[in-house]
Amino acid sequence: MACSGACGIGERRAEDRRRAEASAAIAYPFLIWRVHPAAAAPTDEVELRNFATRADEVVAAGQGLELHRCGGATLRLEAQLGVGAEKVSPSRLEVVFSPLGRFVTLREVCTEDDGHGTTREVPREGVADRRWAAAVKPLQGLLRLRSFTLLDMAFLAERVPGPPQPLYEAAFGAPVTWWSLLFRPEPPTAVIYGLRSLGQRG
Repeated sequence: MACSGACGIGERRAEDRRRAEASAAIAYPFLIWRVHPAAAAPTDEVELRNFATRADEVVAAGQGLELHRCGGATLRLEAQLGVGAEKVSPSRLEVVFSPLGRFVTLREVCTEDDGHGTTREVPREGVADRRWAAAVKPLQGLLRLRSFTLLDMAFLAERVPGPPQPLYEAAFGAPVTWWSLLFRPEPPTAVIYGLRSLGQRG
């Protein structure tokens, strides 16, 4: 059901965005990307593992928690989703934690077949597969209970305002986005998991 103008969700999202932009500006003065941010506030590893345990109790999916060197983390959820009438590529749900504070986002990573026996995993800007709907709501609730700020991938995929940034663009071939400042340096839809042959594990 659509939210009316008085529900306050729009104001909350605008305030969340302002706080995220302020944190990015502290970590990257003048919003200029650099290899190492000037400030960081990574989530405690014990808290991340406790969240992963709680998530396992409410979402029926295999999971793996990856701690990044930058101070962020990704909780990867994989489930045996039923195949509906439409052909839908397999996908994974990721809960991505920022190294700059209590910011988090949800995104889907799809597995694509190139038709020649190879697959690649491609991150999406958000969660499009409706089969994940039953998992998204409880995860959002768990995160809000723990005072995490949920950021929309539509915002994170936006280009950071300002002049071109040659250092970033030379490294990644794309303009700097809020995702690149708040979460991980590569563009939000970059293929970062490489290629693997069908039938192989890992």
